[in-house]
Amino acid sequence: MASDFKIGTDTSSNFYALDAILDSDVYPGDPDWSFRPYSVSTKLNSGLFQGNGFPIAKWRWNAMNNEDRETLKAYVSTALSASLYIQTATNTSSSGVIQFKKYSCIMNWSDQDEDFQADKTIGLIVIFTHLVYIP
Repeated sequence: MASDFKIGTDTSSNFYALDAILDSDVYPGDPDWSFRPYSVSTKLNSGLFQGNGFPIAKWRWNAMNNEDRETLKAYVSTALSASLYIQTATNTSSSGVIQFKKYSCIMNWSDQDEDFQADKTIGLIVIFTHLVYIP
């Protein structure tokens, strides 16, 4: 079965399942993920919290070989971020099945040191901000 996680420069001809583009010797698997339906929370005078801003998604891998890392990094080229499209898991489910949705977004590569060990990147995290739902 193809991965439900997708990434691309558009949502038609250049929109790929992760297992189709991360096709080196061993597919690192679908990412561990998180999804926030807002980017910040604000405490109101009433004491209640309110979520504001665009959703954020994070994709994490414990280890990824350098070839697959370079494939993902190519989406931001030499920059640290780029506008693109993803399909990611969300915090909603239907009949116990996690729902995936398409978004336009900004892909952000880490500006921190990356942990390279034995031809692998350890603890790779890619953050997608400014998610706008595409029906």
